[in-house]
Amino acid sequence: MDIRLCTVRLDARAQQRTNLAAGLLAAHGYRAEVVAWDGAGCALLLVALDSEQGRRSAELARVRGIPVLALSPDGRGTCDGIVAIESEGTAATLAAAMYRLLARHGTNDSTPPAGRPSRPADERRAKPRGGSDLALVRLARDSRLRRGDVEATMRGRTIRIHADSGRVTAQSLSDLLSVRDLLGVAGWAFGVQAGGRNLPPAGEVSASLDAFYVVGALRVQAVLPAFPDRPVELRDWPDLGTAPEAVVALQVARLLSRRGAGWRASAQAAGLDAGEVNACLWAFAAAHLLALPQAVAQPPPAPRRFGERVMSGLARRFGLTWRQV
Repeated sequence: MDIRLCTVRLDARAQQRTNLAAGLLAAHGYRAEVVAWDGAGCALLLVALDSEQGRRSAELARVRGIPVLALSPDGRGTCDGIVAIESEGTAATLAAAMYRLLARHGTNDSTPPAGRPSRPADERRAKPRGGSDLALVRLARDSRLRRGDVEATMRGRTIRIHADSGRVTAQSLSDLLSVRDLLGVAGWAFGVQAGGRNLPPAGEVSASLDAFYVVGALRVQAVLPAFPDRPVELRDWPDLGTAPEAVVALQVARLLSRRGAGWRASAQAAGLDAGEVNACLWAFAAAHLLALPQAVAQPPPAPRRFGERVMSGLARRFGLTWRQV
């Protein structure tokens, strides 16, 4: 059976053990392709829990129903639904853990249905990151979703986005957090109020809309497409509250306060992680906090006087230089 095993931010030694372990799965009938995770479905996701991106990717994959095998120094996971083993184990131990997890869950990107040819490995590897159908990207690009009140539903949970007041409401904290962590998936249903009518709060739970987008974006940064690399600036400072991710978002906000080149060059010069900056830009755009910088209007050149044009023409005709004093 052909399967795809994905990894997130493994060091060189862990990646080597993973490649060896994938080869050992052939004894169980699996032909495994090991690739970096692009956010798409896969048979199994292998992450290192000592990296922030690894932890976020593990949480996102768990929400999507993708089996996660985590490498941690003590062999313990961070939450339910994630199987963890010690980072310094052997390739054989890793292969055994992979097989147990695959046998328990099956594969969710296994052999294609009969009659459909399998895509070449190069084509699968070249698949781009998430596209315009992801919830956060739709919120950032559709101006109707950035103004007034919008009801959003995903997997049976509903929130209400109150863009004018900068708040998001839900019936329960569980609904709010679950929907926030699904900003990197498609399939959301949005209800826009006609005529600019206001919606009552969805429930008693209320949070900053800016912080909701920022935290959610950083958690799903691995699947977000690249934000257009052009100069942008802030319309207003984000309301981030006490979110731990506020530190990163404030660094990005300060970066945008300086006019200059595209955001990638600015982020690199400031020593910021490009993935985190990219996520914050999508969040800021969804919160309607970004604007293209206005070009400074240059005064038109003063018209040359008639006498000046005549004298200049005569000087050129006779090979002379004329200069007005």
